[in-house]
Amino acid sequence: MAFELGTPSLICRWRLANGGLPLENRHLRAFSQRGVDPALVSWAKQHIEWTLSDGAAGNPDGVLMVVVDEEGQAAMSVGPYKALGDTSINALLQRAMQAQTEASRTGVAPETLWAVTAGQITSYLDPAEKLAGASSLVSDLMVAHHLQFTYEAQISDAQALAAADEVFLVSDEHGVVAAAGKLGKYAKQMVADYQKLLASFS
Repeated sequence: MAFELGTPSLICRWRLANGGLPLENRHLRAFSQRGVDPALVSWAKQHIEWTLSDGAAGNPDGVLMVVVDEEGQAAMSVGPYKALGDTSINALLQRAMQAQTEASRTGVAPETLWAVTAGQITSYLDPAEKLAGASSLVSDLMVAHHLQFTYEAQISDAQALAAADEVFLVSDEHGVVAAAGKLGKYAKQMVADYQKLLASFS
């Protein structure tokens, strides 16, 4: 009987680079904190290498997708990466809000919104939540650059974000993406560090 995946309850999209998974350990740690069965975490660890060897040849800089259904069954595949077409504040805000809705179920938001106003850096993330792979990377990079930031559980509205000096999305799939017209020195640093990580897999 052929394997059939049921209704998805969790979908993870992780960015690849040159056929590898740069944030593998961070992604797996966050995956284990999403309330999945420990056996599923072990399965994911084993299948990443197999899936990449099979599918990454055609999409070496693509996206590794892990889908878990309501019965706890899972599937893993590799597909092409598609950059965000709309990077407006409203578009990034909507993505971050959808990610927070997911976090209310799983405890981990795959995308988080960050803003900088008068040098004050804010991560719109509930401090009680566990960090997704990319969010944990950026948080560590902030510390490495001796940059202080605060967590804010409630995301500002579009009008408040429009008044910020910088706004950027941190995503497991898309990395660090600055909102249109809101790219400043802090976002540039995070984008550069993330791109350097991807390039290190060449």
